[in-house]
Amino acid sequence: MSRKKYSLFDFWVIFLIVFFLNSPWILGQAGRGKARLKGVVLDENGQPVPSAQVVLELLSSEQIKREVKTNKKGEWAILGLGSGNWRVTASAEGFIPTTTTIFVSQIEKNPKVVLKLKKIKVSQKGLRDEASLDYLEKAASLYTNKKYDEALAILEEAITEYPETYQVRILMGDCYREKAELDRALELYTQAVQEIPDDEMGKEIKAKTFSAIGDCYLRKGDLEKAQTFFKQSIETYPENEIIPYNV
Repeated sequence: MSRKKYSLFDFWVIFLIVFFLNSPWILGQAGRGKARLKGVVLDENGQPVPSAQVVLELLSSEQIKREVKTNKKGEWAILGLGSGNWRVTASAEGFIPTTTTIFVSQIEKNPKVVLKLKKIKVSQKGLRDEASLDYLEKAASLYTNKKYDEALAILEEAITEYPETYQVRILMGDCYREKAELDRALELYTQAVQEIPDDEMGKEIKAKTFSAIGDCYLRKGDLEKAQTFFKQSIETYPENEIIPYNV
């Protein structure tokens, strides 16, 4: 039996097929790839939060979602991610959910994602009593499950009862941002920034709020204002190593 002879053109076709099928660009399509992202979920005192829910969503296609639970040390890791900007949200019972956005690379090593959750508790400035805690906890759960209108219905009632509660304004802003009602989100974030205390945790919350404002302007196509608020976010809380990757 005679062997089939391959021309130089045939070899080039085979080479290109193998190359593109294994290239990061192709693997990164539809959120799939070779990238690995890991991190840890901590409370405001730096202690690990076990069994926290961590959700990753590809911003270019929010239907692509990956979920994982933290271990006893608050650690988590996800393999097989494609390149692009991913929204990372952490939530746990009794805590206010937190969200950040990070660019995932398949070429360079991705930074460790440290997510800090703030406990829902009564404070002198912000949440006032157990009733206000109940409002926020229910709304936070609805937000995590993308039920933004239901969350807003609860938060609108809460803001009427507790008009000085900055946590409610931030979560309302998050809901409106996800609904693409960016002007309303900006209004709420701006009000919240003025009410956030200047303690250590307050600085981190304020930095994330500035980052959220920057994201709103980025979605509106105003790159100059987006960069201004991203920079302000970094300057407010430079200890957060994730924020610079979003600028």
